[in-house]
Amino acid sequence: MVFRFFGGHYFVSLMDFLLLLVMLGIFGYVYKTGKVIGAGLLLSMLSLSVTIMLIHLKGPPAVYWYYPTALTCYCITSFKMANIFNIIGVTLLIPALYTAMPMDEMMTVFATIIMLCVFGYAFSFNTESHQSKLSQLAARDALTGAWNRRSLDESLIAKVGSKRQRDRQSSLLILDLDHFKHINDTYGHGVGDEILKKIADLIRSNIRVTDKFYRYGGEEFVIVADSTDLEAASVLAETIRSRVEHSKIFSEKKITISLGIAALDNADSPESWLNRADEALYSAKNQGRNKVCMAVAA
Repeated sequence: MVFRFFGGHYFVSLMDFLLLLVMLGIFGYVYKTGKVIGAGLLLSMLSLSVTIMLIHLKGPPAVYWYYPTALTCYCITSFKMANIFNIIGVTLLIPALYTAMPMDEMMTVFATIIMLCVFGYAFSFNTESHQSKLSQLAARDALTGAWNRRSLDESLIAKVGSKRQRDRQSSLLILDLDHFKHINDTYGHGVGDEILKKIADLIRSNIRVTDKFYRYGGEEFVIVADSTDLEAASVLAETIRSRVEHSKIFSEKKITISLGIAALDNADSPESWLNRADEALYSAKNQGRNKVCMAVAA
């Protein structure tokens, strides 16, 4: 910007100055809010627009600015959006270079830009894939593959908000393996872990795709059944209880579970909803285990 100003290129220097101001504004916005998606899109569009305008004004010598700009798109937006931006950008470069460069030089420029975009795409694609896998690992229980407690907390908050805004019904089922401590003490924790994995597989095979299955802690699991009232949840709970009871999960001893159910009420918070289901679970255990109990309304 300074070099161009003292070189007498005032309009281009002004463009650089405005771009600098906008970039600083975007950086400040991200620093304060932590929201990067919209900022990345805006910065990519702005940088490409100014770069292409500069190339049209200054001619072929300015084309080198397109390379870092193209790569920037892959670093701060998704690889899909970066591809779209660069397809548009390369298309808009053609009229600026077609009459101003020999054909062989122009083809070299476009070939190297395309190569840069291919490698940028590969880097961005791999990075997003690894981030997705890491997010999945961070949100799931390593032993059973069920979603973990942090994911449960997020789901409960979302369901309570959905109930208040759109009156969407949901039910929560919390289940616990009966006398599981005795199994661990008698047969070892390795056997106990295998039983937990088989229980988790059995439960997953008996719930809908729209239902979410979580490991709450130890031998306790939670199912969040979407668009399900208390009556439908009780049928689901009884089905799971019966399937576990009559399964061949462990040859040495019959495995049973106790379940507590709570339908989401308008007055519920995430904590109160979970507590009501938990209280129903304790009622099932106090009544002799291998039972399903429903929570009272909030």
